[in-house]
Amino acid sequence: MTEQNKLKLSELGDEVEIAREDSWHVLTVGKLKHEILQLGELHHKHTDWYTLTPGQWRPDAEGMIERHIELEADDMYEGWYERAWDCIKPEHIEKIQEVLDQAFEDGHATHYWNYDQPVEIDILPTPAPTTLLPDNMRDFTPEEDTDEEGDKES
Repeated sequence: MTEQNKLKLSELGDEVEIAREDSWHVLTVGKLKHEILQLGELHHKHTDWYTLTPGQWRPDAEGMIERHIELEADDMYEGWYERAWDCIKPEHIEKIQEVLDQAFEDGHATHYWNYDQPVEIDILPTPAPTTLLPDNMRDFTPEEDTDEEGDKES
């Protein structure tokens, strides 16, 4: 994708969530701007930033049963697939679904992100200020600690 088709970081709202491709680390635009402008982070050197769209996986009891029966059917006798399905009633699927929903209810394994639109990092770190020293201080290297009167500290 060309730079012209990318969203600009500077034009996104601070609450928009973004991440680098194949990274688990999600940042808001506001946090990323802070890291660049205040901490001098070099995020602009990476070109694989994307806006994110959250998603949530949901276990599917019927699909899981179907895949398992299909897997086992290859090793069974002719007609077994149909007989196995004859044993599965809607109430069985409902009970299994309830157990799966309960097992995954905390969201720990079900929340995920889809990479949406590419983002150009068009905000750059500000260069560190340079301190200008008077000519007589340029070669100064303190040899030992002294107090305000120039006496050595113990």
